[in-house]
Amino acid sequence: MSDVHVKDHATAAGTVRVLTLDNPPVNAMGFDYSAKLLAAVEGAEADASVIAVVFTGANGIFSGGADVNDFTKEPGPDTKTVRDVVAADLIVEAVPEHEQLKVDVMRAIGAAARPE
Repeated sequence: MSDVHVKDHATAAGTVRVLTLDNPPVNAMGFDYSAKLLAAVEGAEADASVIAVVFTGANGIFSGGADVNDFTKEPGPDTKTVRDVVAADLIVEAVPEHEQLKVDVMRAIGAAARPE
């Protein structure tokens, strides 16, 4: 079963939220999974205590990319895709060219997130 595991770590500066992709076998980013991930990202955006978000993957891999099972499906108007996740304010505002950051975002590839 696929899921986005959410774990918060308290620090002196605020909360660091770790989002772990868990969509076996390769954490593929299909339509349904992208909707789950977008909900987790939006949850972090809405939580004023979150100062940073770490993305990591379960199963020894970050993500294998797009889910090939969705290649033959036509997304509907309300279908969420990985593009929606990347376009989320939390992600867009973390790009270094932006002067104001709501949340610093770090993507941890192949590494376990560890609390301070």
